Amino acid sequence: MKRGFKFNNVLRELQHQKDFIDKLISSVGALIMVIDTEGRVVLFNRKCEEVTGFRESEVLGKYIWDFLIPQRYVHSAKSVLGELQVKGGSNSYENPCLTKNAKECTILWNNTVIAGDKNETRYIIGTGIDVTEKRLIEGYVIESQRLQSIATLVSGLSHNLNNLLTGVLGYAGLLRIKLSSLNTPGMEEASGYVDIVENSARKASELIRQLTTFSKKTPYETRVINPNTIVSDTLKIIAISFPKIIRIETTLGNDVRDINADNEKIQQVVLSICLNAKDAMPKGGLMKIETYNLELIKTETPMQHPGKFAAIRISDTGEGMSEEVKARIYEPFFTTKDILHHTGLGLSTAHSIIKSHNGYITVTSEVGGGSTFTVHLPVA
Repeated sequence: MKRGFKFNNVLRELQHQKDFIDKLISSVGALIMVIDTEGRVVLFNRKCEEVTGFRESEVLGKYIWDFLIPQRYVHSAKSVLGELQVKGGSNSYENPCLTKNAKECTILWNNTVIAGDKNETRYIIGTGIDVTEKRLIEGYVIESQRLQSIATLVSGLSHNLNNLLTGVLGYAGLLRIKLSSLNTPGMEEASGYVDIVENSARKASELIRQLTTFSKKTPYETRVINPNTIVSDTLKIIAISFPKIIRIETTLGNDVRDINADNEKIQQVVLSICLNAKDAMPKGGLMKIETYNLELIKTETPMQHPGKFAAIRISDTGEGMSEEVKARIYEPFFTTKDILHHTGLGLSTAHSIIKSHNGYITVTSEVGGGSTFTVHLPVA
């Protein structure tokens, strides 16, 4: 009787320990996943469920590369698993993981082998942390620093180039006066050459003005204005300049809040995005312009911040962009168009203007599926 009593106490203690470990694994703030030597899921804790959207009951017994690992990383994942079984011990590995809704998150895993009695690998425990947001922030910081470096360089270049152009225009004017006092053959042709010099210098001066705007050295004259007014004024410009093969639809919200902004600068932003849409539809298509209110509580990207915004959304049915192109659209002088007709400063300047107004621009696009730019500006 006494021996049975002790045995029951041992069983009870073991059950308490098991319950404690189960609660610990479920409540810990890290992802914990146990797989067998073939890559099948044995344990999938609550944090794994929270991050991926999969329930443990859905994935038990499944191979991780059949649902969790993106196809392009399957070979690397199998190599890491094989190396771990051969060498034993532990290793660290960062890779994208698929969520149940097919989105990707980035997980930093620390993998450890659980060996059997004969030192053979039985299971592998993966303990991970979700570093998706951290990587996004790091990328955004690097991009911001790079753009700031370019802006600083551009500011210095703009000042020097402007001084040079002042001299060119000045001497071109003196040359025109000198030619007008001469009465020799060929003076009319020579005067035409002076016209070319002056026009080229003025175009260069306009380019420098854009560069100065990009580098945020131009003072803004802000006032309270409604986004609908800005869009309506811009439509008057594009209505007479856009080809008839491009249809324009507008949906302006009746209750859109006012913003405190530089009217001319925001109009320049809208015009730049509209011109970008036009260029993306050489064979015609549809461009939609919408305005509406938006209250952002939870941010999705590092560039966003909570608050109340007035939004201007411009979408097209054009060629769209690849991820590689989309990642570079705000780079100064980057353009996929004819370099003789596009400076590549339109979207760069637009990004700089909106950022200086404490707003931000988002873009969604896919090749062949058109593009959508949304400008978010804080309400007044």
